[in-house]
Amino acid sequence: MNQSLWIMDLDRKVETRVAADETNETDARWLPDGKSIVYTAEVGGLSQLRRRDLDTGKVTALLPPSTFQEAGPVMPGGAQLSYTTLTEAGVAVMRMVSLSGDQKSAPLIQAEFGQGGIQISPDGRFVAFARDDSGGRDEIYVAPIGNPEQRTRISFGGVKHGTCLWSRDGQEIFYLSENRQLVAVPIRTEPSLSAGEPKVLLTFKEGADWEYFDVSPDAKRFLALVPEPSGPEEEFPLNIVLNWTAEPAAQGGTRP
Repeated sequence: MNQSLWIMDLDRKVETRVAADETNETDARWLPDGKSIVYTAEVGGLSQLRRRDLDTGKVTALLPPSTFQEAGPVMPGGAQLSYTTLTEAGVAVMRMVSLSGDQKSAPLIQAEFGQGGIQISPDGRFVAFARDDSGGRDEIYVAPIGNPEQRTRISFGGVKHGTCLWSRDGQEIFYLSENRQLVAVPIRTEPSLSAGEPKVLLTFKEGADWEYFDVSPDAKRFLALVPEPSGPEEEFPLNIVLNWTAEPAAQGGTRP
């Protein structure tokens, strides 16, 4: 069964399907103007990065189809999209492609990284990514774009799903620890890169930890996919944590 893209109006609680194409659509990303999205479409066993104008429905192919193209974060400024592809040897690499439709692509970061891909800092100078440098589990690192070997370790004790996020102001990184905690780490990039003391924001009950999550622009709300433990099929309902600084999270989160 194909996956399709939908948009939910959080105020009106209305869901709208983005397109009626009979393709498998994944990895959607908003462009900064809020009027377009980019995503990965899978057709005939091949992947293709596409941009869709939400007002007109016009679809632009960003690259020719290939075996693997996974849409990543939009680069600061909104002119380029980062994406993951595979080398001939099957190694995952990050590249970036112009969003103008001219199909110009260039290397972004040449480094091994784990599940979750990379996250680009709001100023476009650094990337955060998961990597197994500790012998069996992923940790979060931050490195300058173009120089991944000068990485700084952010997490300790392992991370789940390899997922991390920058706050919109670039002053925090959020990740999920292996012991079912949502953690925030203060980050400074001037005059040099440094990480502060990690702070546990939420602790989850067994089986209630988030698979994927996003953070609101003011870093006060989180949107998460929480797997249901029962049912004929694996389902991922949307859950929004409101007032998380004042109330325990509905899915087992407790205030630090």
